[in-house]
Amino acid sequence: MKPFAAVLAVSLFLLSPWLPVSSQAVPKTAAAPKTADPCQSKAVIHAVEPVILLSKPPLRLMARVDTGATLSSIDQQLALKLGFNQTIRKISVRNAHGTTLRQVVKIPFLLKGQKRMAEFTLAERGNLDYSVLLGRSSLNGFLVDPGPLTGPLPGP
Repeated sequence: MKPFAAVLAVSLFLLSPWLPVSSQAVPKTAAAPKTADPCQSKAVIHAVEPVILLSKPPLRLMARVDTGATLSSIDQQLALKLGFNQTIRKISVRNAHGTTLRQVVKIPFLLKGQKRMAEFTLAERGNLDYSVLLGRSSLNGFLVDPGPLTGPLPGP
């Protein structure tokens, strides 16, 4: 065998796994059926969203969405003012300032037009920007877009 032919034969042997295969050699298979994307049916919410607390009368306010929090939280004074004072239990809550014992109340609310009932812990939120914080337990069925809002705030 001539040196050039030997080099060519070795090169083809080494490259054979990466060389294209004829379409006649590979039988065509049916395309896999497309499945519905579960994200298509979910509403997108942002880091701050308008909510309507279903008190009498209903109260519309902006709530902070926090996927790092398990339960939602509401300012204690606001909850009492709106009549949400029926404690269902007390829980221990950990945060950056330590551990505290908080009362838990159930509050009905609207988020993106969907009526929800969730457990909220009562906390001192008077010095914070938002008197309501929505935790993961209130966010089932939504996709959270943490990016900044562009344009006007979305309606409920």
